Amino acid sequence: MSKSTFVFSRADVIRSLRQADQPCSLREANRRHIILALLWSGGNRAQAARTLGVTRKGLYLMIRRHGLKAQRRKRRRGSK
Repeated sequence: MSKSTFVFSRADVIRSLRQADQPCSLREANRRHIILALLWSGGNRAQAARTLGVTRKGLYLMIRRHGLKAQRRKRRRGSK
């Protein structure tokens, strides 16, 4: 079973942090908050959900609603 994780480019993270002090819609603020929680947790969705105070299912729904995508982890050679 292959797992997927959230991978954000450095430019996306910097852009989100720079825009954090600018006014934005509630939807955009929520999107940024989800991204930061996923970054803080290293892509671990269960931990990010706990940080945000929602269930894992709730986080999955928010991720889908905001159009965030997960990328598959690359397997290291020799690992199963």
